[in-house]
Amino acid sequence: MSLGIPSGKRLVLLLLAIILIYDLVHSIIYTLGPTELSEDFAYFFLALGALHGQVSLSNFNIDGTRLLQYLPMALFYKLFGVNIYSSSAWNIIMFMGTVLVAFFVGKKVYNANAGLLAALLISFFTPVVKNSITAGISEAMMFFVSITMLAMLYAHDKKSPKLMFVTGVLAIATQLTIPIGIIAILAVLLYAVVEFLRKNLSMKLIAWLIIGMIVAVLPIIAFSYINTGNPLVVIHENSEYYSNLSMTYTTYGIIGTPPKAYANYSGNDLAAYLLFYPRNMFTSNILQALRTAILTRNLNPLSIWSSIYHVSTGNAGFYFYAVFIAALILLILGERRLYFPLFWFAVGIGFLEFAPMSVSFFPFRYMLIFRAMRYTSSIAVPIAVILSIAIMRIVEGSGIGKGGNVTKKELRKKHSCLRLLAGSVIVVFLIATAIPINNAWYDDVYAQTYPLHVIANLVNSMSNSTYLYIPSGDFYFLSVYMHQNNMSRVIMYDNIRNCSVMKKGAYVVIANATSGFDPNVPYINNTTEECPSWKLVMEVHASPQITAFSGWPELRYEQMLYYVS
Repeated sequence: MSLGIPSGKRLVLLLLAIILIYDLVHSIIYTLGPTELSEDFAYFFLALGALHGQVSLSNFNIDGTRLLQYLPMALFYKLFGVNIYSSSAWNIIMFMGTVLVAFFVGKKVYNANAGLLAALLISFFTPVVKNSITAGISEAMMFFVSITMLAMLYAHDKKSPKLMFVTGVLAIATQLTIPIGIIAILAVLLYAVVEFLRKNLSMKLIAWLIIGMIVAVLPIIAFSYINTGNPLVVIHENSEYYSNLSMTYTTYGIIGTPPKAYANYSGNDLAAYLLFYPRNMFTSNILQALRTAILTRNLNPLSIWSSIYHVSTGNAGFYFYAVFIAALILLILGERRLYFPLFWFAVGIGFLEFAPMSVSFFPFRYMLIFRAMRYTSSIAVPIAVILSIAIMRIVEGSGIGKGGNVTKKELRKKHSCLRLLAGSVIVVFLIATAIPINNAWYDDVYAQTYPLHVIANLVNSMSNSTYLYIPSGDFYFLSVYMHQNNMSRVIMYDNIRNCSVMKKGAYVVIANATSGFDPNVPYINNTTEECPSWKLVMEVHASPQITAFSGWPELRYEQMLYYVS
């Protein structure tokens, strides 16, 4: 039964469904829930508060303004209880929604095949994939920025006042995710101005865009006033937070007069800050590896490849290399369909690199915005679409098969096969090099929480009268893994001043991160010497096995479980 859908469209829908099913299954299998990355547990607490009717925009400072991040989490907690899957469900939906947006943008600017390719490529893009299985960070921002730009694309094409209005509403909604979502507001306004100057967009349509923004702002102002007494709390919290942050830390790029805290600040610090994205986008040191190979006369391909490609949690793969090369070539070829995704990409890159976090005039001080690779998810869709256009141009050919002897059927078929092979090699290369990096990131983060999964299972098997002492940093992880059941017998501590403070018959979890009974250090590992009456019950190592970490105590690679006798 065809349902009236042409066979070509049915195939496209089938392939898109396969991509989405893969994304869903992969996300469920690798779900992590709340992690120690970014603000995951801030959203966890806010979601629990919302679950009990306590919503305040000022809670947890700036995090309380991110309604589109934690209110959906609260809904999933209400429906499915508190666990890692309900914690990550919203992020997974945002991820899959962004994959759909990539398809529709690619389909709109080029064709359905480019849309499918964009959906496939974004499904393996490292900054997107590794954050889709957590409980926070940037997936909601990524989706709302992307859906805003998609709405703008269709509104411009159809010259639709309704779609322009929707675009304005969606653009403002991005500010209820994380502040970096302002990229969408900037991008649609700039695009509207440019298209107006090119006489492709009327002032009437731009007016509907502005009206949409105003209409979206009004309920936010009302909600803010009702909950905090400050109608502009979202703007206030964001600006105050980033201004204070920029004055507290000495790791930001400053143009102008640095504050007193930056006594040793120099132009080298600014240069290093400006190079953050280039250094983290292009992590493979290709030119250096080739230079070393030439100088040492070691031209063994495997040796060169081992110098170029390394699997680590900080590697961004080859997507960024490919997209800059693809964009340059397409510009040279005069590919007009590149215009919209390239505009989005350029505005996004420019904002991430040069936007201000804090500005003052007396004295003049321009502090560059905080940077993190997770923010590049805001330009994930144009990256995937630009790559898909370039690959489709390779597969389809440019001028091949037209005129002269190349019109022969055999030669056309040969060229077609070679082009298809070349395009396939590029796709396979990008995906195959991204998968190990994505898996390495997952293994590293999961290794930090694996011991607590084991302990959660153990606690659930204990009698209800048995107490468990656990470091405060571990308590909230355990509450998720135990689905918040029987948490009244789990007691958190910040430090152990002496052995006698623990009840006899209780169990104590010690994270192997630091040592000694220093009141300022929350965890110890010399327990057998300092608490001789304690008995070691279990030593849970990270999975996969990782050497104990000596830095932040919160990064647990090993847990020791003791019984207080």
